[in-house]
Amino acid sequence: MLKYALLIYYIFYIGAAFIWPSYRVWRQTGHNPFVLDSGDDIHSFVGNVFKLTLAVTAVTLIITVQTQVLLEEAYLQEKHGESYIEYCRRVPRWI
Repeated sequence: MLKYALLIYYIFYIGAAFIWPSYRVWRQTGHNPFVLDSGDDIHSFVGNVFKLTLAVTAVTLIITVQTQVLLEEAYLQEKHGESYIEYCRRVPRWI
């Protein structure tokens, strides 16, 4: 019973905290509040900085994960030798 009560509470909370304010802004202005316009005002500048930061973070994360995977595979190959190489032949790289 508590499980369902928490689910209902969570749905109402998300609606009250995010969906309802966004709907009100859309009804008052006619603009989607989650879309950043491209113009010369500070709002557009902050949006562009956010997009740039998000892109740089994504690229950095991808490079970091790939580097970690390569280092880990080299370590495991050095530690376990031929048994790890045979394991790599049987199992796909990304499980």
